[in-house]
Amino acid sequence: KDVAITRLGVIDGRGDFFFEEPREYPWMSGYGWRYGMSKARDKEILRPGQLVCFIESRHVVVEGITMRNCTCWSCFLYGCEYVNVRGIKVFNGKTAGNTDGVDIDCCRFVTVSDCIIDTGDDAITVRCSASRLKNKQMPSEYITVTNCNLAVSASAFRIGVGTGLIRHVRVSNITIERAGTAVQFMTSYSQKGEAHIEDVNFSNI
Repeated sequence: KDVAITRLGVIDGRGDFFFEEPREYPWMSGYGWRYGMSKARDKEILRPGQLVCFIESRHVVVEGITMRNCTCWSCFLYGCEYVNVRGIKVFNGKTAGNTDGVDIDCCRFVTVSDCIIDTGDDAITVRCSASRLKNKQMPSEYITVTNCNLAVSASAFRIGVGTGLIRHVRVSNITIERAGTAVQFMTSYSQKGEAHIEDVNFSNI
């Protein structure tokens, strides 16, 4: 608890070392992944996981830093409470798969504001997959996202994924330069899970 990563430093995940050359796949069509997708070069070890990750933490601040060339999700919040992500920048390759900007999974009282996210996969996700947490009933709730600029190859916002509850989410004042999908609600993912979603409001997008 009471932990912060702040100031104007840069964390570089060296994603260019781990990704193969981008290519198109048969399921790609329309706006999503229109530059192609890069997957991991090593098919057994794959690649390092999330770049910045907080698990079951309380009173967390991530502010001002830049994350770039990530090999996986950039900032992962899992089972956390009282989190403030403010003024961060994420710059990942347009073709880099699974390089989400900010992933919020089974967290409560979270604010994401004033961020710039330019990445290959989803910009901001709200998930409800508590299976690996001590509290298996932990919902994602009381989440605010505001004043952010987003550019992605997949979904600007993905709401869902997992078996649990997502509620009381407010998103406002967002600009989206590019996206395969602006807002995607997912009650299940690959026929797995059953996400219950309620009281989610988007305004001024």
